[in-house]
Amino acid sequence: MDSVEINLTGYNITVNIRKGAVFIMLDEYGDVLTVEDLQEILGIGRNTAYELLRTNQIQGFPIGTRWRISKESLLNYLGNWKVSI
Repeated sequence: MDSVEINLTGYNITVNIRKGAVFIMLDEYGDVLTVEDLQEILGIGRNTAYELLRTNQIQGFPIGTRWRISKESLLNYLGNWKVSI
């Protein structure tokens, strides 16, 4: 792993993870995210996204049949990641 750069306060996150580079830029997203946004940001599938919500690893709230996730909840989840180099 080359580097990990996380600025949780400013909501601008660039994360270099996995082989090669995966960059997450959160400034392009609104303050409230959808499950689809979560999938795109984390590079996960639909079932995994719903599992993260169901187990409260990422806190969200349903509006009708759709889930909404605050950007702050995602940042809290990312802040709990353990990074080993």
